Amino acid sequence: MKQNRDEFSARVVQTLRRRVGDRCSKPGCRCPTSGPNEHPDLATNIGEAAHITSAAPGGPRYDATLTSEQRCSIANAIWLCKNHAREIDVDPMRYPARMLREWREDAERYARETLGVQMATEALEDIEGDEPPTSTVETTRTWRCPYCNTGVVDGARVCTGCQAELVYGLTNKEASEAFYMGVFFGGGGAVMLLFGGPSWINAKTGWQISPGFGLGVYALFPIVLSAFVAVRLFFRWRLATIEADSPRFTRHFNS
Repeated sequence: MKQNRDEFSARVVQTLRRRVGDRCSKPGCRCPTSGPNEHPDLATNIGEAAHITSAAPGGPRYDATLTSEQRCSIANAIWLCKNHAREIDVDPMRYPARMLREWREDAERYARETLGVQMATEALEDIEGDEPPTSTVETTRTWRCPYCNTGVVDGARVCTGCQAELVYGLTNKEASEAFYMGVFFGGGGAVMLLFGGPSWINAKTGWQISPGFGLGVYALFPIVLSAFVAVRLFFRWRLATIEADSPRFTRHFNS
């Protein structure tokens, strides 16, 4: 006898697909799952409401502790394109329930962050033409993750597809290196000039110039000023070596 399946209702399916912007929830895919059909009254759908834990015993990731209502609720559903809906079921050990729930959360977060962005951009282009936008509506840029091809909105710190970190400007390590180089070359150079200069001049001319040109404790001021200027210059030089306008994607791999 065929086992009854706990299938999703039409309302659950409709809400599920809308919550992710009608796109596949798998990171790196995010392909649109609906579009026009050649028949003017129809639309083509390549999306599917897949069960995170199977709808019936013996299926992929089946959880016997769930009730029938829980099994067919939206909490047990993920919206995927047909290919990836099939993929997660034929290889369930590779795609555990925990991972699929994370996919769904990331897909909803991505849909929330990009909601209305493209529409606002196109509306401004239609109104303003080639002129710089003067409307109070703000456009948001998106960056493409080089690891999983997920679109990430400008200002985000983490890629929702593969959890890569986005670095704007200098990393903490690069900033520290620029700081220490500025202190070393700027402050160190000032120290050499103030305390080595008089000795060199005295040796060449026979004069008797005091170390530090007689400034004493006040010699600290030109030393600190030189270090400060050098730090600023090294920061600017380091920023010029990277694309400061766009973020860099970094991932930390376990050894």
